[in-house]
Amino acid sequence: MLVHYNARPLSRERIPEAFPVVAILDDRITAQQWSSYAGAVVAANGQGGHGIMTLQDPQSHIIGLSVYHIRPDLHRGHVLVIENFAVASLIGAQQAAGALLAAMEQLARDQGCACLAISLLNRTERRSPNHRRNQTGQLFKGAGFRLDMARLSKCFDATTAPHLESAGSGEPPEGTQARP
Repeated sequence: MLVHYNARPLSRERIPEAFPVVAILDDRITAQQWSSYAGAVVAANGQGGHGIMTLQDPQSHIIGLSVYHIRPDLHRGHVLVIENFAVASLIGAQQAAGALLAAMEQLARDQGCACLAISLLNRTERRSPNHRRNQTGQLFKGAGFRLDMARLSKCFDATTAPHLESAGSGEPPEGTQARP
């Protein structure tokens, strides 16, 4: 069954309604943490290059959301970066996630972005701590940093695509999961 979804910016009044969707990302996030974070992002929703896009079902219930920031990129001009992407749909989750992703891609195009990038949560460490091939990675690891996200990108203009090839295969790293 094909369902018609609507993508709309999150309003300050509807922040509490979006919390159950956010809890899918991490069940340790409290309603107060979400309200503080979302309030700061929504304050200028869309202005200043950031906002929260919701996905709503035909009854206007919030079933998905995506937090985004538009950032300058040295190689690609401007990139719309999705930092949180979640859909809470028991039936048709893939269709709902596709609708939200399509809305984000359209937003990126409307804002003149050359690429759309998404950060996925990393659930397991990919390499052993003794791996020495990447000295820069070892420097950061020794300073207390850890891999907690992987970034995937999709560019819209063929002139920007070669820059992606140098960044990797485009496949998500092992142990990386997108939250449906």
